[in-house]
Amino acid sequence: VPKKGGNNESQEEVKEALNNNSTDIEIMDVNDERQEREKEQELERRIEAIREQERNKLNEMQQKLQDEFDAKMKQLRQDIETETDERLRKELAESLRPQIENECREAMEQEYDRKLD
Repeated sequence: VPKKGGNNESQEEVKEALNNNSTDIEIMDVNDERQEREKEQELERRIEAIREQERNKLNEMQQKLQDEFDAKMKQLRQDIETETDERLRKELAESLRPQIENECREAMEQEYDRKLD
């Protein structure tokens, strides 16, 4: 025949075990939540690292394109200046040709006249 105290003890043990089990479950829940937060934080860190890499790639590409653009613009300016200089020299030579021809003719006539005198 079980003792009343023994029965109470076993009921107390069951309650304590249930309480402990409940506490264990709560601890597991807390651990699960902590692990889940850690996973989320790790994912956020990875996402930010990937974003940073992509920003760096974009910045590098943008800088490369800017450098190429600047080089092409510099070359274009030089080409335009060279072409403009050549065109202006030709125009100047053409516009001065009659004046130079006249001066040469006058100088030759004066020289001829001097020799005749």
